[in-house]
Amino acid sequence: MDVSVTISGSVVRLVNKRFKAVAEDMLNLGFRRTQKQLDNLITTTDISLGYTPDDMEVKAISKLMCQLEIINLQNSIITSTIWRYMSNKFYKTCQTCMYGGKLIDVQELFIRKFLHVPNELFAPAVVKDYALPPEVTTIIQLTKDFCIHFDKCNEEAIPNSCTLSGCKMLDILDCARFAQKRVHFERRTTDSFLAKYSYYFKNSWFIAIPIPTRKEMEEPQQQRMMHMRLRRIVLAHNDMYLQQEQYERELILRPNASLTIKKPGNNVYTGYGDVEDTFFYYGVMNDDEGRNELDEEVDELPIEADLDVVRLNSDEDVLYRLPYLGLKIDVSVRCPLSYAPLKFLQSLSYEDQDQLQKKSCVKAVATTTLSWPA
Repeated sequence: MDVSVTISGSVVRLVNKRFKAVAEDMLNLGFRRTQKQLDNLITTTDISLGYTPDDMEVKAISKLMCQLEIINLQNSIITSTIWRYMSNKFYKTCQTCMYGGKLIDVQELFIRKFLHVPNELFAPAVVKDYALPPEVTTIIQLTKDFCIHFDKCNEEAIPNSCTLSGCKMLDILDCARFAQKRVHFERRTTDSFLAKYSYYFKNSWFIAIPIPTRKEMEEPQQQRMMHMRLRRIVLAHNDMYLQQEQYERELILRPNASLTIKKPGNNVYTGYGDVEDTFFYYGVMNDDEGRNELDEEVDELPIEADLDVVRLNSDEDVLYRLPYLGLKIDVSVRCPLSYAPLKFLQSLSYEDQDQLQKKSCVKAVATTTLSWPA
């Protein structure tokens, strides 16, 4: 039930609070339901690949599996962005309708086609390798748009949003399926959490350059911009190395393929932007593009024909002069236990989770330190 009234020539829509609460529950539950369906489809599709003898059928099922994995990674990014405001049982935050109904509709349409007319989904990829059906490309774009909108219009507007977001930075980095993660230590007490992590992104870079200050930003805005750039790096890295993993899996599943299995093409993603007095330039490239860049560097190196012995780790050593390309991110965190990263909270025993859930309000402030390589 809703009512529209006119005040000073402007139309204001008044929404019944009960209707609003029901709508929030429907959308938030709809997102979690879709995630469970995706998990089940990934499991059953993986089993099917082991029992399918026909080569073309294996190719078709492989393409469907690829699409499921892409959507699953998109969902993990959204979960890292919004879970504290959608299904947070560990501390109080503003509960609201956090998920776009249009995105849920497209996801449900994909699942419906997957179950009833899968040929409409795998046909584009069978005809042209790595092509995606419109449902998947729409989900990818809506995911990017939604996360940006949520950070700016929902989370940033909440009082103390920097505190409430807790270890959101770590939740986003944990979505990087192909990054190497190192846990230096994780310590917890009854009420606090202390940890240090390192993430290594292969063939990636993130460069910070000081510039004259053009505009001042408040801390929530700075945090939002950093979350956005971390998501872009994680999404690009996942996209490039997921293609490589899918290609290698198909080679194993189809050793005697009737048609050539095409290798992923060279691919590079770059982005840039500024936050107050710092300009950022960042990007990711896949292995083939990285090899091309390295080959060009090696070709440009002078050849010493009269050199008998090359000293290791010297200027004459070609391997020593190859460019080093990789992004290492170190994160140290100290915060209330309830504000810890989602993966850590999920790893706790049911008894510990239950104790945290009983603490309805956490007043301590979370602090997180992020460092980039110099």
